[in-house]
Amino acid sequence: MSLPTDSMARKGTPVFYGFLNYFPDAVAEVARLSLAANDKHNPGEPLHWSKEKSNDHADCLVRHLLEHGEIDPDDGFSHTVKVAWRAMALLQMELEAKAAVAELAKIDVVEVFAEEYDRRREHELRQAAAEERSVLIRINDARLMGLGQDLQGRLLSATYDPSANNYRVVTDKYNFKVTPKDVAQEYVEVYDAVMKS
Repeated sequence: MSLPTDSMARKGTPVFYGFLNYFPDAVAEVARLSLAANDKHNPGEPLHWSKEKSNDHADCLVRHLLEHGEIDPDDGFSHTVKVAWRAMALLQMELEAKAAVAELAKIDVVEVFAEEYDRRREHELRQAAAEERSVLIRINDARLMGLGQDLQGRLLSATYDPSANNYRVVTDKYNFKVTPKDVAQEYVEVYDAVMKS
């Protein structure tokens, strides 16, 4: 519903006196058509407009307009009331589309892109941490196979702490911390061997 909230502006939208009071018989006939159409297209369901079932309102309006004043034998309604229904539907869809565009215009595109960037960056950092952990495990496995020296035991876990940018590494013999930089410096030869294997 797009009625204004300001009291003075609301008085400038006289729904009763400017619409219902102008066309009471036509409004009643359109309402009857809506009910009949709902019973036909949505049997057993409460009265509602299934917008997805028919949206070629301009074409339908013109087809019914060509037969205005005549009765549609399919349902007993005048083609003129169908012109009115389609005109209202066309206007309603147009107004809803304009309202949607106005809502989109309120969105801070820069903020949306910034949030999306942050979300993707966080994902990339998690991925990078997982890859670094994988490399650490491969280095440990390589060291166990004799490609490295200073054996410190079988790796049990390597938990990455992004705030400290290090791993808490637990082996069956030791518990220590190591940064990705430490890994790169201390085990560069092993890393190269693993990457080439």
